[in-house]
Amino acid sequence: AFVESDPMVLIHLGLNMIPLSSHVARSIREAVWCHQNGLTWGEARERIASRFGHLQPCNAVPNHGFTILGWLYGQDFGDRLCKAVNCGYDTDCTGATLGSVLGILDGTAGISDAWRRPVGTKIVTHKFTRGFTPPATLEELTDRTVALAEKAAADKPHVAFGPAGELPED
Repeated sequence: AFVESDPMVLIHLGLNMIPLSSHVARSIREAVWCHQNGLTWGEARERIASRFGHLQPCNAVPNHGFTILGWLYGQDFGDRLCKAVNCGYDTDCTGATLGSVLGILDGTAGISDAWRRPVGTKIVTHKFTRGFTPPATLEELTDRTVALAEKAAADKPHVAFGPAGELPED
């Protein structure tokens, strides 16, 4: 997602990293099929829930499908998140998973003020969090993360950071 923005390309790349017959892969492919075949969001949600639903709402299988439904059926950041979360089950994880992908793809420019303003950029930790100095803002967290990534890659000549990237031929 750092070098490719097409949802279908990214979904197919991800599917190539997991077993074809896995339940997660089947749930994701079902979500894609629903979208490509013109099912409404509600019909697609019901199809995923009835085929892959589980008594445990945190089960990853339907939640992967719900994340993909939000991504493909939504029109913008907020609509995508709402469509994923409104599928039910493990809503905080589907929202967080999709939100992180959308953040990688579009950065803060892809998040409207209606979503950014109430959340802000300040980081607040739990009152019992101790033993380190937390970053004060998201910008500081980003700077720290980049510094750690650069430090981790410093002795790895095959890893490089730059302004742009490319997908490998394969």
